[in-house]
Amino acid sequence: MDETITNEIQQDLLLPGADFLEATPESQGLDPKKLAKAVKQIKKISGRDGVDQCLVLRHGYLVWHGPDIDNFHHIWSGTKAFLGLILGLLVDDGKCTLDSRAADFCPDLRQYYPEVTIRQFANFTSGYVQTEHSSFLPDKPLHAPGACFYYSWASDEFANVLTRVAGEPLRDLFKRRIADPIGMRPDRWSWGDWGEVNGLVVCGGSGWMNKGVWITAREMARLATLLLNRGRWNDRQIIPESWVREMFTNQVPRDLPIYQPDKWYYRLPGAYGLGWWINTPTHTGQPNWPAAPADTFASQANRNNFCFIIPPWNMIIVRQGTDIRVNTDLFDTFLALFRDAIVG
Repeated sequence: MDETITNEIQQDLLLPGADFLEATPESQGLDPKKLAKAVKQIKKISGRDGVDQCLVLRHGYLVWHGPDIDNFHHIWSGTKAFLGLILGLLVDDGKCTLDSRAADFCPDLRQYYPEVTIRQFANFTSGYVQTEHSSFLPDKPLHAPGACFYYSWASDEFANVLTRVAGEPLRDLFKRRIADPIGMRPDRWSWGDWGEVNGLVVCGGSGWMNKGVWITAREMARLATLLLNRGRWNDRQIIPESWVREMFTNQVPRDLPIYQPDKWYYRLPGAYGLGWWINTPTHTGQPNWPAAPADTFASQANRNNFCFIIPPWNMIIVRQGTDIRVNTDLFDTFLALFRDAIVG
């Protein structure tokens, strides 16, 4: 697979202490008027929450933010990005590989999904389906493993699989291995669950029914800073750098057939990593965001919740809200304006 991010750790990236330091746009190489224009474009394509929960980091400094970036709420499919992080820890611990069979950890999968791999759950090619969403009792597959791409509720079963691999609730693992070491405030993030399933509490994976991650824009930006720095926090490698690269590498061939091709996710084959959208060419031959560098990556979710991480610009853009679904094709309109705001 082709690498989509550069190899260098960001040497000029300031990691936050208790909070992000604020700086003027000019001091971080941004034209303030053009930056304001870029933020205004985000507001233009958003719903009632506008840019109240929006922030912009450059070189680790907070150069712009709305008044409500500590608003704590659910982020729907943004939860999938957290599954990618958890998977990396478990792979690094030697508890599984991307090609491990999911049924080896979840016996309930053996009847219909004996050969489906963890990778296929992670990249939406498992064909998984269940009759009752919260039952975790699988039904006959939609398609053969790896035959189609289908952005579906299978992430909840994927979270169930990862819970079995970990031997503990995913939020406990995330807190101990990632959130606490990088200083995420426990009152500004949480992870909902479906309750106990076969002896273990299973956190949500898809973001369905508010069972996924709850977080503020400020804490999401802290997590994004860890990834912009290739998984390193001060003198600790929290997430293996090799996994950061794997997570932001395309995992779905762009010519793979799409189950229900009329749905909005038609652009993801060719530009989807492990829980994160990436900027490599889709089946159209064009990247998701032509105005942004090739190694841009993002979490995207319902209600216009997104987090863009742009290594060549040393920039993070977070927007959260609880308003409306936005046409993701419009994201390139504000990315072009952020690009134009860079003067140094």
